[in-house]
Amino acid sequence: MIRELYTNWLKTTNDRQKLQGIYLVVIGASVVVAGLFSLVNPGLGQMILKLTYVAGLAWVVNFLTWAIFLAVSQRGLDVTQPSTRPSRKK
Repeated sequence: MIRELYTNWLKTTNDRQKLQGIYLVVIGASVVVAGLFSLVNPGLGQMILKLTYVAGLAWVVNFLTWAIFLAVSQRGLDVTQPSTRPSRKK
C-alpha cells in the first residue's frame, strides 16, 4: 500500500511539488528529532531546532521564488486575441 502511494505520488506530482513536499517532511522530522533530543540534552535539541528554522526559511524562499516565477511566466503565456488598436496618424 505504501509503495502504491509512493509510485502514485511520483507520477502525479512535478519536480517542484516533490521538492516542496520533501522540505516539509524534513522540517517535520527535524522538529520531532529536536524534541526527542531535548529530553536528554536541551542544548542539542535547541541546536537541531535552529537548523529546522533554517530549513523552514529555505522552504519559504523556495515557495516564494516558484510562485513569482510561475506568475511571471504564466502571464506571458496567456495568448488572447491581438488587440486591434487603431493606428495613429501623424
